[in-house]
Amino acid sequence: MRSDPTGESQEFVLRATRNTATLYPGPLARAAHMAFLDIATECGLPLENPVTWSWRDLCRRMGVNYSGREALQLKAAIKSTKALLIESDYAIYSKPEGSRIRTREDALNLYDRVTIVGDELPDGTKADANYLWLAEWYLQNLNAMFSAPLNYELWRWLDQRSSIASRLYEFLMLNFYSGVPVLRINYHNLVQFLPVRRERYESDAKRQLGPALDLLIQVDALERALWMKSKAGLPQLHLHRGDRLTAPRDQRQIVMPFMQEEFTGSVTVKELRGLKPPEHLIVADFYRLWSGDERHRPTTKELAQARELIEHTGHAKAKALIPLVVKRMKKKWPEAKTFGASTKYISEVMADYDKEQRRVEHQRAEQLQRKRDQDEAQRKAAEDEKLLGTWRPVWERLPEAEKEEIRKAVGADKHRWLGPAARAIEDRLCIRELADRHSRQTTPA
Repeated sequence: MRSDPTGESQEFVLRATRNTATLYPGPLARAAHMAFLDIATECGLPLENPVTWSWRDLCRRMGVNYSGREALQLKAAIKSTKALLIESDYAIYSKPEGSRIRTREDALNLYDRVTIVGDELPDGTKADANYLWLAEWYLQNLNAMFSAPLNYELWRWLDQRSSIASRLYEFLMLNFYSGVPVLRINYHNLVQFLPVRRERYESDAKRQLGPALDLLIQVDALERALWMKSKAGLPQLHLHRGDRLTAPRDQRQIVMPFMQEEFTGSVTVKELRGLKPPEHLIVADFYRLWSGDERHRPTTKELAQARELIEHTGHAKAKALIPLVVKRMKKKWPEAKTFGASTKYISEVMADYDKEQRRVEHQRAEQLQRKRDQDEAQRKAAEDEKLLGTWRPVWERLPEAEKEEIRKAVGADKHRWLGPAARAIEDRLCIRELADRHSRQTTPA
């Protein structure tokens, strides 16, 4: 039970189901979905269907290496999201209609349609690109700004450092942008929205969520996060909204005690789709890429090796390294059979990966600096044109003697022999000097 946007308390039920022939959406499907939102928002609001993309661009945005195998995995991940069925008993709010959605016998999807190059389009023609149609109810909520606009680069930055932080960011985008400056939520409820298992002791819970909360405070998504006790004595978090997740209309909002959203009732998740720890996923990725084995059960030793890798690099980087390690092993040690053999190549692959990342970051930094330089040049040019437009009439009204004195001061009279082009430059120099003199005269000593 929780308060809805109208201020009333609602009890809700949300079910996510799938056909047994498809997988549940996992981390890859989640990352692809965020990349699609990034593509959709590039043209500004309102967002429109369909979203068009290429496999290479999608991989670039997601920070993974493009390959035919990666495209196949992405295709399966996207189809898993398309096949997901969402049943809502007042759990989903339609902002345009101002009411909660109850699906009754129907079910909702996030995607209405996914079409790959060569597939048949609704009008009977062949698709010349990849297209994705967001479900109408979802598209309307995005356009109604029911949640904060997605900052995809920030989401990726958080996800590379902590999947808990990126998931919390998604959760808070929705809850804070509705106008609520403080969210109170019991720890036992919050963890059911996150890729973690519930800790029994509060001290362990703080260690579990602390790094992710610190990251969100660092990027100003949260102002602060306080651990308190609920009325029933349960661990409870008081999350105070940061400027990054504050809607423009709420920038000057004065926070009052009653302006808090309670998320303290019971939340029961009946199906968690067999959540696996990160080290299990790393080992599974290795065997899937190495031998096509989709059902490998990691040994205790393999899990320990993967855990050590994750502790050293972080989950996102470890996941990115595995395909590169497999590629290196197939060239240098094709007879290898186990995940343990990969440890021999981790260091050299990581060195190459880090070098490539530095190159990419350097390239991005150069592009960003060029963009900043261009923006600064355009800004200065606009300011210069504004100054010239303001002071040209003043210059034209000056007595000729004063004009001549200013020309000599800026040395403009030395270049008159160059003709009309020089006279245009002369005018600009003189007008700027006139404006500077006026500024110096009016500036207090």
